[in-house]
Amino acid sequence: MVDVDIVITKIFNYSKKLGYSQKGQTLVEYGLIIALVSITVIVVVSQLSGSIENSFSRIVSSIADATK
Repeated sequence: MVDVDIVITKIFNYSKKLGYSQKGQTLVEYGLIIALVSITVIVVVSQLSGSIENSFSRIVSSIADATK
């Protein structure tokens, strides 16, 4: 039977020899976070666009009525 701790230790030591770096992993994680935030912003803005347009239309018409 294979001891799991020994296998994990060997894999960890081998990855150190290969020059495993977490810099690339961190960069990918930041990229995923930026992508998720961007998608969220796009969805929220697209959902609110009608509401925002109506608000600006009301403001413009109020200003136009006030200047008559």
